[in-house]
Amino acid sequence: MSSHAATERKITAAFDGGRISSDGGVIIHERTTRQWYADEPASTVARINSMIRGWCGYFDQGPVVEIHEIVRAYTERRVRRWLMRRAGRRGVGFRQIPTEYLYETLGLYSVPRRRIDLPRAKV
Repeated sequence: MSSHAATERKITAAFDGGRISSDGGVIIHERTTRQWYADEPASTVARINSMIRGWCGYFDQGPVVEIHEIVRAYTERRVRRWLMRRAGRRGVGFRQIPTEYLYETLGLYSVPRRRIDLPRAKV
């Protein structure tokens, strides 16, 4: 079994593992494919953000921190790879595209990393 196949299973489990009926992983994957190279990075990130923000807001009950980490890592990896391919460069972009660029310049949604970071409704 390759690590890619194992990661894809985790992504599938994160997005539809018994309690989630969304195709979030598919949407992120499709939005970062070759057909979207002509689109501006900010526009692509905005579309991904709306899906992730809605997904994280709807599915925030129970032990979701590990799943949020999987979603965050997957999204960062897909966006970095998309930016590299869009520019005609090889590689996955971890050295060329810093995390600060993704979050501060492009405005990628910061998925909560800890339970305390999750938003809470006032009663």
